[in-house]
Amino acid sequence: MSSGPTSIRVHFQAGRFHLDGSRESFDCLFELLEHYVAAPRRMLGAPLRQRRVRPLQELCRQRIVATVGRENLGRIPLNPVLRDYLSSFPFQI
Repeated sequence: MSSGPTSIRVHFQAGRFHLDGSRESFDCLFELLEHYVAAPRRMLGAPLRQRRVRPLQELCRQRIVATVGRENLGRIPLNPVLRDYLSSFPFQI
């Protein structure tokens, strides 16, 4: 683990301090700091990253464009709004 700067989000809720994602809370910010400084280094590891869940609408658009092809979208019987949405897919597949 590197010894450089580390960013940790501290929350203050209902008169108590806690780290983002932690259930332990403390009356005083210094208690929180002392607790985690004394704790094993593994507790202050890399933060968990959450992957953005892509909307179903976006996934469907990608699949339709990949299956039919951008050049063949005019052949599918769709209303104009949906056709415009499918045509505006920003990536090459």
